[in-house]
Amino acid sequence: MIALPAAMGLLSMALSAAEVGAARFEQHQCRRVALMDVDSGQSVRGAESIVLSGDGTRLFVSAYDRRAATASGIPPQGGLYLLSVADLNRDNTGEDQRLEVRSLAAGPAIAGGFRPHGLALHEAADGGRMLAVINRRYFDKQAGKRKFRPSIELFRSTDTAWRHAGTLAHPGFCRANDLAFLDDNSLIMTIDRSVCADFTVSEDVLGFAGGHLLQVDFGDDGSLTAVERPATKLLDFPNGVVTLSEDTTIYVALTKGAAIAVFRRNESRAAGPLVDAGRISLPGHPDNLSVMRDSDGRKIVAALYPDLPRFAAYRYGWFGTARAASFIVAIDEEGGVEPLVEDPGGTLFSAASSAVLIAPSQVERGRDDGDLLIAGSVGDDGLLVCSGEARR
Repeated sequence: MIALPAAMGLLSMALSAAEVGAARFEQHQCRRVALMDVDSGQSVRGAESIVLSGDGTRLFVSAYDRRAATASGIPPQGGLYLLSVADLNRDNTGEDQRLEVRSLAAGPAIAGGFRPHGLALHEAADGGRMLAVINRRYFDKQAGKRKFRPSIELFRSTDTAWRHAGTLAHPGFCRANDLAFLDDNSLIMTIDRSVCADFTVSEDVLGFAGGHLLQVDFGDDGSLTAVERPATKLLDFPNGVVTLSEDTTIYVALTKGAAIAVFRRNESRAAGPLVDAGRISLPGHPDNLSVMRDSDGRKIVAALYPDLPRFAAYRYGWFGTARAASFIVAIDEEGGVEPLVEDPGGTLFSAASSAVLIAPSQVERGRDDGDLLIAGSVGDDGLLVCSGEARR
């Protein structure tokens, strides 16, 4: 598990970008890969969450265009995509490329539409695989207001395809942001604020924390069996979350807090209170997290927003803001922070919200050319792919 030196846990201010050195990947080593949904004929925009398979060969992507303007005020539906890492890394010339993709949820319509947000993959010991994705559903207006009812959609793999395996819905899911598997039938989920509204004076003006975690249990048939709130302090906009299969540690991105919160479950890994194990300060405001393993040990990869007000302006289209910075870092087992990609103006790729880092030892890519980084964005088109001999 990531060590938490006492000094790190006491830091109250985030590190600055200047304090953590130059980025491992330079911009000329990165390119955009556009994705085209073959069913809709539309470019895939808003790949907010990406998850890598355990063997490093496949990438799962959840996307919908949050910034699209529609007459109803409801964003268009999106998709859940499965991509080959080899295809993403096939063209290493530095030129942009385009891949055609089809959503795993292209079958029967899901009630309330399908706008996938946070995403988690579970690969069981028996070989079974399951995806859980937060779905931002909208229903017909009542009393002049549209009903916003997020859910968790479950997908299971078969020998030939993925199928929709159930919908988990609960009033407590209204501000669901991200989720991670605890075991075959349990998830931990972040609830980023105290109420369903996008704005509250207490949290957005006065700066009080209002978020928390939920444990969600479900049956083998895809039915909801329990929703419990672990006993923790209120959290400052909990966002991305990852768990580690080999121990009982949970890492939670605190977007407003510019830190990662570390929690530990009891040794039996059964439901119960979480122990707050400290904070890792970051040089920006984290969104999604992922885990990378290589010969140097284990790292947490975090997509950060260096300037939160500018990110908000970009995300919601305020003041004509067309770009926002991307900043991706890796945190090692000693708590050290290494920049991976830094794009202060968002000119290469705006507002990266999720990233995975793949070591050559994780998957055979046909060449030994250093690590491969793939990132998605809450608002930009396609994916960012960085490869080649990286600066160290």
